[in-house]
Amino acid sequence: MSKTAMNTALDALRYLAWMAAAGLFVYKEAELMCLAVVAAIGLGHWREAH
Repeated sequence: MSKTAMNTALDALRYLAWMAAAGLFVYKEAELMCLAVVAAIGLGHWREAH
């Protein structure tokens, strides 16, 4: 997979994680929301490092 395709895929996954966190916040699912936020932040850090 090329670097551009990998970055696009990671951006899409990170966007989905943030949207999941927002949806879980609305439904007051704090534990799952925190997990989604950690996933989004982790994907961002991984993308910056690779």
